[in-house]
Amino acid sequence: EQTKTAKDLFVKYEFPKQAEKLLSNYNESIRESERIEAGARSKLTQAQTKLGSKKATYLLQKERLEKLQKQLHACVIRAPAPGQVVYSSSISRWARRNSPIEIGAEIRERQRIISIPDSSEMKVEIKVNETWVDKIKVGQRARITIAAFPDKTFTGKVLKKAPLADQQNWLNPDLKVYATNVSIEGTYDFIKTGMSAKVEVIIDELKDVLSVPIQTVITQEGTKLCYVMTDNGPERREVEMGLFNDNFIEIKSGLVEGEKILLNPPRPRSSGQGITAKKGKERQS
Repeated sequence: EQTKTAKDLFVKYEFPKQAEKLLSNYNESIRESERIEAGARSKLTQAQTKLGSKKATYLLQKERLEKLQKQLHACVIRAPAPGQVVYSSSISRWARRNSPIEIGAEIRERQRIISIPDSSEMKVEIKVNETWVDKIKVGQRARITIAAFPDKTFTGKVLKKAPLADQQNWLNPDLKVYATNVSIEGTYDFIKTGMSAKVEVIIDELKDVLSVPIQTVITQEGTKLCYVMTDNGPERREVEMGLFNDNFIEIKSGLVEGEKILLNPPRPRSSGQGITAKKGKERQS
């Protein structure tokens, strides 16, 4: 009887309470599991985002490291051939206007810093005035004298002539000159880069022509004249000029071989100093 009564009480009162409590605990466990899962997903998303950011930072740092390593490797410059290293500022007057090449100096992209001249193929850079530029042709022969060796004469030829006038001639913008390169034939160990040189380009060689010293021809009222010594004194003679160089002028007409001409125009009570016109070989340079 008592057992039955206890059973009825358990079924009617205790069991529903325990079942309700267990169901409540179960539902709470489900909700807690969902909260934990949601938190885990959030943390996973944050971790994945952080990982992506770290990967991007890593790739940027890796790229920067590779670039710096490449630049560091490029700091070692290996000469393509043996020779003497020359600072660009020592061979170019325009480069001398920039900051000197020294440790810590700032340089710009593509700025020439140093060079190794090939002593086996030396050349001279000259500036040709616009009045002569049309007469200068690639391949023409040239005579070269170097200031450091005035007793030596070298030969060469015109390699290249600039098609346009030098725009960097800021000191005298009205003076138009054309950069021209002239080779020096042969190999000479004593010729150094940056030495001063004088170049005479041989434009033409005239044979069997009448020529006179350049100072004997003067211009009066637009006419080219020479003064010829005669028995009656100096005689003014109009002449037709041809080619000329620094010393002589070709005379095409107006003079005869053997005539004596004055080096200067006649002066009162002075017959001037005479020189004889003659034919011969003249080199136009």
